[in-house]
Amino acid sequence: MPSVEDGGAMQIPPLSATSQLTYKAPPGSPAVAAGPADAYVGPAPVAAPSSEGSKKTGLRVAAGLALGLVGLGMLGCAPPLGAAPPPAVTCVSQHYQATGDFTVEIIPEGVHRVDVMRGTHTVTEKAPDGSDVTRTVDNDYHPVGVYLGDGLFYDLNENLVLVSDRIENGPYVPAEASRINIDPPGWSNSTDVSRSGSSWTVDPPGWSNSTSLDQDGCRISIDPAGWSNGTSVTRDAQGRTVIDRTGWANEIVLTRSADQVQVDPSGIGNTVTIRLSEGRTEVDPPGFGNTTVVTHGPGQSRVDPEGWANETSIVRDGNVIRVRPSGVFAQETTITLGQGQIQVDPPGFSNETTIRY
Repeated sequence: MPSVEDGGAMQIPPLSATSQLTYKAPPGSPAVAAGPADAYVGPAPVAAPSSEGSKKTGLRVAAGLALGLVGLGMLGCAPPLGAAPPPAVTCVSQHYQATGDFTVEIIPEGVHRVDVMRGTHTVTEKAPDGSDVTRTVDNDYHPVGVYLGDGLFYDLNENLVLVSDRIENGPYVPAEASRINIDPPGWSNSTDVSRSGSSWTVDPPGWSNSTSLDQDGCRISIDPAGWSNGTSVTRDAQGRTVIDRTGWANEIVLTRSADQVQVDPSGIGNTVTIRLSEGRTEVDPPGFGNTTVVTHGPGQSRVDPEGWANETSIVRDGNVIRVRPSGVFAQETTITLGQGQIQVDPPGFSNETTIRY
């Protein structure tokens, strides 16, 4: 039965060289019109001197005309007064109309995620007999990544997820924020995120382990510490998005049509279909009987994977988001959207995460 994971304290361990993506069944804007250019109003005509005008007067007139011509030349080189500034780079197409549908974003931990393509890595452990045992485990979710529209989010730990609350709502951290601090429970383990223009730097605890993200038009480059391990996320004019990760034949292609997104990783028979309709999104991985249905509307969404009594509701109550799993003894996670900070409070004690911006 598909699993749907959320909540918990953020852990961002370095991934091993054998990191890979596997699917895991869950448990533009209109072009900016330039403002009207202000018409230049030149100086009043200079009166012709009288027949008794002196040579000095003639020189003054000539000087005035020369200055006027220089002024006109300078105005011709400068932008018209009151003209609209150049529009920001947008990656809009027939199916992606919002400028925020392709951008670096921070989605707090605790905000519910549905796995579309879960990143994995291998770990080696000692068996009771002393032998080495290797197993594959899921990557932790990361709060920083690229928002792709339709609630889809690709994070720095190679997880492609659907964030149901984001479908109907805007970003959690304002787009204009330039310095963000993500402070999970514990000591000396916060992550700093800084932005300068179209470049971001993610600096976790430790040394020489920062990740940079640079947006150049409709291409976002993700460059973690190390060599030859970068990822690019590119969107073309038809709304086709390619996530090109390190290695050969390692792409994920998202193809958007009017009513669905096809998610195609490398390989055969592993396509995930995301069906889109008014107030309803379905995540359908390969196989049968493992579709997750997400219903969403103003102020609330509901995630219902296959099976019984395993749905999760996400409710917005003012500036508080409440994530409520099903079950008699289930406890909710609250995310409080405050002024200049976000507080994530999962079940338990002394385990809050604060995001300051």
